[in-house]
Amino acid sequence: MHNQGVHIQSKTGSTIYSNSLAGFWTAPSIGVFDTIFDPRVAYDPFYDRWLATVLINALTTNSAVLVAVSVTSDPQPTNGWNFLRVKADTNSLLWADQPTLGFNKDWIVAQANMWPISPGGFEASYFFILNKTNMYSGSTNEQPVRLFHNDTDFAGNERPALTYDNSLNRLYLIQNADGNYNGTEGRLRLFCIDGDIDAPTLNYLDPTNAIYIKVQNMPGETVTWANNVSTNLTAWESCCSPQLGTNTTIGTASDARFDSVVYRNGSLWAAHTVFLPATNVSRSAIQWWQINPEAACVVQRGRVDDPTGVNFYAFGSLGVNRFNDVLIGLTWPYRYRPMTNGRTRWLSAVPKAPPMEPTFGQRAKAASRSMRVKLTAPPCGFNGRRLTMDKFSFPWPRPPIMARCSTTSWRFTRARA
Repeated sequence: MHNQGVHIQSKTGSTIYSNSLAGFWTAPSIGVFDTIFDPRVAYDPFYDRWLATVLINALTTNSAVLVAVSVTSDPQPTNGWNFLRVKADTNSLLWADQPTLGFNKDWIVAQANMWPISPGGFEASYFFILNKTNMYSGSTNEQPVRLFHNDTDFAGNERPALTYDNSLNRLYLIQNADGNYNGTEGRLRLFCIDGDIDAPTLNYLDPTNAIYIKVQNMPGETVTWANNVSTNLTAWESCCSPQLGTNTTIGTASDARFDSVVYRNGSLWAAHTVFLPATNVSRSAIQWWQINPEAACVVQRGRVDDPTGVNFYAFGSLGVNRFNDVLIGLTWPYRYRPMTNGRTRWLSAVPKAPPMEPTFGQRAKAASRSMRVKLTAPPCGFNGRRLTMDKFSFPWPRPPIMARCSTTSWRFTRARA
């Protein structure tokens, strides 16, 4: 599901459904709309349901958040979906943009960044919290609990986790807080939603009791990153991947917001695009995390990065199974290939050092160029297992958002005892 359409494929890759985005979201409970954009999709394995959200009517008083859940594990519309339309701002002053989607055993959470309809800057982050049981039962008039983060200096892009623990009452959210705090430290910010099912609360909003997850520069290792590509450039389009035969660059991502957050086996796993170096940005990379949310500290962290600047990486998606095997998919613009000849590529890698070594790198070859994934020493919650990289090849479809770029996928697996 993307801005250009909705496509459902079988496990063998054959297309079994294809429609425009507006066509998929046409339903009596939705009504009419002018624009539709920024869809998000997730799967709930505990109830075998698909979840989706999308925004409509940009820049208007009719801005709304649409949420849908499939009736069965088969997402084809012929098998049924329950659709819901929620007005973005009951005061009709703001419109919703850039949504994210998460869930736990009790709630479906759609987050959106809110902007004034009249010219102005970012206003707030809104959280639309829906009772999951009611949505799965077919309610088309469910009213969400609305929670707000109104501090314009700190709000925005708080990504709720896909929670694969059906006993956890809490739903965590992660935000990129500051990748280069005081020039020495990278910071994430942790939030959580908990409380009664019909009266949830959003915690740790006050900056005085904010929970930060921190990593610091060490001798011989710089871990900080730029929060956005305009830190040292005049426009975000200026940064990013060059391509063969033209001076026009390929935009990767405009900031370091999180693309994926998953809670599983007591850890938060997350991935986002970062911009390196933290000063004088010259490339983008994927940064991934394993976080202990109870202790608010980093278990492991690493990057898919090419320090030479030949390969750029962006839009990392992340999945985790019950064995803590992690798959990271990403977009891969490439300096020596014209956009018109973009192809799907893959990489495979093997470890270069024993998995128990505190800090080590791993290398791979692709298109006669090398790139590196660096794993840093885990400062907390380390149980004697580290992520290592299996030899793994997987042809990943080109993403619609950058339809002429190539992508690659990495599979990180837990180190075996």
